[in-house]
Amino acid sequence: MGRITSSLFASLFVVLATSGAVACSAPAPEDGSDESSQDVVSGESCDDVSFATSSVDDTVVVSDFDRDGRGDLAIAGAQNGTIRILFQGMGASFGRTETLDTRDTGVSALASDGWLRVGMNASVFTFGGLRPDSDPSKLTQHHEFGGGNVASIAIGDVDGDGVDDLVAGVDVGIGVLRGAKDGSLGAAKRYNAPTDGAAVTLADFDGDGHLDVILANPSLSSLTYMHNDGRGGFERGVFVSTAKGPRAIVAADVNGDGKTDVLTATSSGSVSVLLGDGRGGFAKHVDYPAGRKPIALRLVKKMIVVANGAGDVTYGTLAVNPNGTLGDYAAGRSLGPAAAMTTADIVGDGGEDLVVLGSRGKGYVLASNSDGTFGRCK
Repeated sequence: MGRITSSLFASLFVVLATSGAVACSAPAPEDGSDESSQDVVSGESCDDVSFATSSVDDTVVVSDFDRDGRGDLAIAGAQNGTIRILFQGMGASFGRTETLDTRDTGVSALASDGWLRVGMNASVFTFGGLRPDSDPSKLTQHHEFGGGNVASIAIGDVDGDGVDDLVAGVDVGIGVLRGAKDGSLGAAKRYNAPTDGAAVTLADFDGDGHLDVILANPSLSSLTYMHNDGRGGFERGVFVSTAKGPRAIVAADVNGDGKTDVLTATSSGSVSVLLGDGRGGFAKHVDYPAGRKPIALRLVKKMIVVANGAGDVTYGTLAVNPNGTLGDYAAGRSLGPAAAMTTADIVGDGGEDLVVLGSRGKGYVLASNSDGTFGRCK
């Protein structure tokens, strides 16, 4: 994959934003979506929304980019040279698609706070041209962190000014970009820490009202905790041990004691639960089997949903008990291995639906059901 320059990427974004042109440097999947899928194990047929993906897509974010009240999808991959935007039409289907050419540069992270934030190499780019109220000349931005490749992005108000900021996990620590009310981001500030930066999550772990940082370190089998100094600055991180190869993080109070806990999917085939003490410390991790290759996890109501990157089972679930322990792993739908997963209310009924990128050229929206299952199956 190539390395993209600030001027080249900015000029490309402006062209796409002002002309509506679609640029592709590699064959793209066919547009459109359909309304059915079949479980490869049980043969059960379900009324799911599916859409075409590339075999190298491995990151997805949901946001209402065109401000029509419906969640749209942005899809990309570390080995891909494009970002595809799938705009949602009526009935939770995806019709209109725009493709942004990244000049053979892979995308390592996507995030959105209304604007599309894109991590590539050691930089974060902002693309504002998808919104009808955007000023592309002002909101197409490029920020470099001066070393360390961007692996993940989190959005949150770290300096307490009421405006969301951007925190990027990089392989030397984190990069912080302060947000402004018009959607633009300030100069990058880097904070070094011992980390791989593979996943980053913001939450108040020490009870002081400020968002702290947790980073996943797959090669070190640990997390890195970084305390917020109350002004949006971060102290050098400390290690927190996990099972082997943590790669995705959820922060939530799982045992109801008012303190933020951490759950992480690991390459050892488990979910590690680390109960927080409310002062920035964590109990020893407790591990629960969670499928062959957990790659992502989300907390939906009182249930952990785990995406699997190997085998036919696409995802599974673990119930969260009142004391913070997890129930037995239950296999979900079998649509082939997942490459990425997130949750959002796509169908518009107030539930958290699963959005899954498959690794076989297809993605799915699996509508949430009241019984904790996903997909409207016959």
